[in-house]
Amino acid sequence: MSTLTLDPAPGPPWGSGPAQPVRPRPAAPLALVARAAAAGTLAAALVPGHRPGAGTVVAALAVAAAAPPGGRLRSRSGAALAVAAACLVGVAAVRDADWLVALCLLAALAAWSLLLSGAATFPATVLGAIAVPLRLPQAAPWLLRPLVRLGSSQRRQAALPAIRASAVALLLLVVFGALFVTADAAFRDLVDRLLVPLPETVSGARLIVLLVAAGLVGAATLVAGAPALSRAVPPYSGRALRPVEWVLPLLVLDLLFAAFVTVQLTVLFGGRDHVLSTAGLTYAEYARQGFGQLVAAAVLTLGVVAVTVRLTPRSDRGARALLAVLCLLTLVVLASASRRLGLYEQEFGFTRLRLSVDGAIGWLAVVLLLVLAAGVRPRADWLPRAVVLSAAGGLLLFAAGDPDARIAERNVERFAATGELDLGYLAGLSADAVPALQELPEPQRSCVLAAIGAPRPDPWTAANLSRVRARDAFAALPLGACTLSLRPRPYR
Repeated sequence: MSTLTLDPAPGPPWGSGPAQPVRPRPAAPLALVARAAAAGTLAAALVPGHRPGAGTVVAALAVAAAAPPGGRLRSRSGAALAVAAACLVGVAAVRDADWLVALCLLAALAAWSLLLSGAATFPATVLGAIAVPLRLPQAAPWLLRPLVRLGSSQRRQAALPAIRASAVALLLLVVFGALFVTADAAFRDLVDRLLVPLPETVSGARLIVLLVAAGLVGAATLVAGAPALSRAVPPYSGRALRPVEWVLPLLVLDLLFAAFVTVQLTVLFGGRDHVLSTAGLTYAEYARQGFGQLVAAAVLTLGVVAVTVRLTPRSDRGARALLAVLCLLTLVVLASASRRLGLYEQEFGFTRLRLSVDGAIGWLAVVLLLVLAAGVRPRADWLPRAVVLSAAGGLLLFAAGDPDARIAERNVERFAATGELDLGYLAGLSADAVPALQELPEPQRSCVLAAIGAPRPDPWTAANLSRVRARDAFAALPLGACTLSLRPRPYR
């Protein structure tokens, strides 16, 4: 398939080099307009009015297929991003938790946008992840321009054969389809299952989905046809820092981290004994006391590394050594933060927020290890894509671990050990948690599952593995009477 090459102007406000004369962008090809309309119509039929499921996956893949990435798919990183985006979209057919599905779909859009943009550096990677949404305002008039020009006789004559063929195909489909449906009951049942139920009138939600999906096709084509975002920030051309200007700050920072880590090593494995032996310190206070600050310190460390590498010569081994020590000490800081959160979870149970923060801490540790592997040189060609792929891979592992089910399992175990259970919080979980919640004794089981509710049978557009398992669990063990209050406990 030939790749559409577009002039980048008018382009986004980033880039480097002298300004180029602005040339008018050619009108969108009619074939692209047809693909965008088809993908938008399919998404409008499959997505609104249904829970996330197989239809969401089909619609997303159709939008991606309507705007192929061309040569940018041939590189290893490009292929990895495409696989990651497809797997992230597939979560919609496996998990029922809306918050998790939405997060995976947004990450899939970012990975697809980054693939199309061809970004190669850290600043360009950030902009490349949102390149497709940024192009949406330009895509709409670009796709509509050929339709406005269809009034010319030449374009009308070129479009007439396709219009006639589509009309004949639709007529044949309706006539012979009606004959086969009325002739055989099995075929009629198959058609009933495959057809997507449409409302009598076009709803606003379907129209919005159609326009957004078609716009994404046009925006993706614009991004893929523009030059790759090789650099979003021009290389540093100022004076390189003298050794005294970076040695003293980095050395002081390393010593500060070392002092903190030395204290933390004495309590990192203290656990319950340390908390209870510290006057006036509870689990909640220990977990909250500095947890956010520790994570912020780890994030700021990455900023210090980026700024130092940009302002110091690449060949300066002293700076690289001090930064390597800083990254290693930051790993211990993250371990301390993770330990604090673990103690908190042991005392008060798992929640979505706590589990998500735990995953974010793990990903920050992976990023620090990648920086160390690159020789503390964020300018390494492979590092930006590796960081992005590690985020996508981490999110996929997080989704594969079934967060809502893990939350339910750990709270059920905690209830068996301590007799404490937050029924109100568990009642807000998704169908992912239903099999695990079946292990609760009565009447807690019936109260929580009655609040969640048995999922109704889905059409194929909303086919979802977790909801199928939940329906099987409800059918296997009917609910009893509930005599308990489901008000959630106050946050601790």
